[in-house]
Amino acid sequence: VQVVLKWASPDMFAIALLYTLLRSVSIPPILESLAVLDLGFTCYNIFCAASVISTLAVRLPPDPYHRPEESAASVNSKAVLPQKLAAFGCLAGIVLWTLAFVAGANRSCLSMSLDTSIVLKALD
Repeated sequence: VQVVLKWASPDMFAIALLYTLLRSVSIPPILESLAVLDLGFTCYNIFCAASVISTLAVRLPPDPYHRPEESAASVNSKAVLPQKLAAFGCLAGIVLWTLAFVAGANRSCLSMSLDTSIVLKALD
């Protein structure tokens, strides 16, 4: 999870740089560009931030060569409330992630359209 997550945030910066590029390519009346980052980009940013924060909660697997001094029963009895809280937090995170994902997938993030009539008029 932590390895794959590292590729989501650079995509966010790539989209921002592409947005900047499309805004700067404006040569009226031949080429006019209107670049707008819609709600999809906002949801994608929320997804990236939530993914980074959620991976901080993922524990690394225990070291097989290290033996803790406490017994497993005493550790499990102490961690009942934090486990329930962590389960609730994971469920809330999954619900929030799903809402942000669906909202972002149904809205445009960055789109481009070309009005050919203006280009053909400028060429005549």
